[in-house]
Amino acid sequence: MCESCGKPLTDFDAVNRIVVNRTSEQICPKPLSSSIGDKDIYRYHQLEEDQIRLIALHPAEFHAELHCTIVRVSLNNLPPFEAVSYTWANQSGDSTSQGHVLLGRARKSLPVTVNCEAVLRRLRLPNMNRLLWIDAICINQTSKFTQERNHQVALMSRIYREAHTVLVYLGESTQSSNRLFEYLAMDEKQMRGLRSLRNDTMPSGICNDLSLLLRRPWFSRIWVLQEAAVARRCNFICGTVFLDYNHLFLAVSWLLKSSPGSSKPCIFDLRNEHTINETLWDVLQSSQSCLCSEPQDRIYALRGIVRDIRSDELLPDYTKSAEEVFVDVAKHLVRTYRSPNVLFLRTHRLRTPFPSWVPDF
Repeated sequence: MCESCGKPLTDFDAVNRIVVNRTSEQICPKPLSSSIGDKDIYRYHQLEEDQIRLIALHPAEFHAELHCTIVRVSLNNLPPFEAVSYTWANQSGDSTSQGHVLLGRARKSLPVTVNCEAVLRRLRLPNMNRLLWIDAICINQTSKFTQERNHQVALMSRIYREAHTVLVYLGESTQSSNRLFEYLAMDEKQMRGLRSLRNDTMPSGICNDLSLLLRRPWFSRIWVLQEAAVARRCNFICGTVFLDYNHLFLAVSWLLKSSPGSSKPCIFDLRNEHTINETLWDVLQSSQSCLCSEPQDRIYALRGIVRDIRSDELLPDYTKSAEEVFVDVAKHLVRTYRSPNVLFLRTHRLRTPFPSWVPDF
């Protein structure tokens, strides 16, 4: 269903035939409240139980306003699309500054973070639409639509699994990241050679470049574990430069051989091209250093990458407090493992409203 015209889209090629008015206006970032009234803000249409939203990101030059059309599609009849994995905050940690995108023929405005705006600008094509799933736009984020948010968050592992490619935006490029990506942009013959290395060490300059890249915020966030772990295909993006996940994975493995004291982000342990075979207990322990903005997300972000949670268990519910969610998880662990020992998870108790027997996950 096209939210622009209200007509069903049974032919998904129609998405690429949506006619839009182009604009070459330069973006001048400023608070939306100073320039856009309530009547100009985009209002979402309700989703059916089996639907998700995708956006057709319309073509334009890099600095033009971002313009999309939202399309509602059935999970049972998905067109080829790409899913975006990124952090809401930019590289400096700012998640409060607002950008915006324009939606539909009426060009209604939707506020997004500046990093969301940045990734869409990098992914936009100059001459054709691009069909994407990105959480900030495809899930209604307003507080009164918590029920929709709960349901859509529960579907996220399926969305990322169904995507043709998961596009991981790490931020803008630097001289260091450009040098690293160029070095790792190997053909298959070179890749086979890298796999066979045993004693060779990574050049020190490239080793430093890789260490810098792994400090970017994306590698420390808990949601990205699911988003990249279930992907059929995964590409990393810095500015305009793309790198296949497998190339970066080999480089990280090489780094660990070259510098035994180095540590690798949790995602490189979880992603497996064949199956997801971890338990909730395992992933809770291995992901303790990962960050999230809402404590409940430490659980919700892991549901799709563990094998011991049924589809009807520990469902996302943002009306629950962190204490309620963690109590539910503790009970689930005791029932699943038939032992209270699972409650002795080493945690940093910075928050203390929980019962003494409930770990601060």
